[in-house]
Amino acid sequence: MVAILIITALLQGIPIAPQAAGTVSGVVKDAEGKPAAGVRVSAMTRQDPTQESGAVVLASIAETDQDGRYTIENIPPGQYYIVAGSIDRPTYYPGTQDRAGAKSIQITPGSRISGFDFSVLDTTRLIFPSLRGAMFVRVDLRVVAEPGSRL
Repeated sequence: MVAILIITALLQGIPIAPQAAGTVSGVVKDAEGKPAAGVRVSAMTRQDPTQESGAVVLASIAETDQDGRYTIENIPPGQYYIVAGSIDRPTYYPGTQDRAGAKSIQITPGSRISGFDFSVLDTTRLIFPSLRGAMFVRVDLRVVAEPGSRL
């Protein structure tokens, strides 16, 4: 009975004890070598290449500060890629958009790994090169719909 309760608790997402989790930290820079502030950085599970389904599983997520520094905490033991940027166009450590060129790391209980510094590609400039130096304006909108109407 106790075993069933433990398995049920694990399946419901009860957090891993801090001493059983690992931490990864580093600095993310943009393509010009400047600190990349406000960038999502995560530990993405690395599956067996023969079983990779293309599904993305993020074990832990952090955001870079104004100096591009990040610390991903509470990463369960296992194999991971460190990934920065958007989910649809990620940059994998050490600075590639190709998962095959990414380096994976092994997280062990209580591990603290630092120095995972890399640069993310500025995808805005790759997709829209004419936007370099463009000014953006915030526009607030108010949408009003009649009862029963669809947006």
